[in-house]
Amino acid sequence: MKTKDLMKLACIISSIMLLVAILPLQYPYYNLLRITVSTASAFLAFTDYQRRQGIGAFTIIFSVLMILFNPLIPVFLDKGTWQVIDAVAIIPLMAFMIKMRKI
Repeated sequence: MKTKDLMKLACIISSIMLLVAILPLQYPYYNLLRITVSTASAFLAFTDYQRRQGIGAFTIIFSVLMILFNPLIPVFLDKGTWQVIDAVAIIPLMAFMIKMRKI
């Protein structure tokens, strides 16, 4: 599978999981969400950095998402704040996918 396809897949899976996370779910789902989004964000930040051969806006955004959703040192916020973060985090993922279509 090509790197570009893996990047699209990471964006799609993360976006769907973030959208579902807005619903009231059990705690294990949010642990899986943290692992998935932080891993995908790390991959996307790294590949964007490599492609650009430097730091760009998406590299910074995905690095912040990676830290925010980090499962090893979790950020504890109330449910309402996480719902907003989950919804807003979908925006850069979709914007990155749109950008990749032009590449």
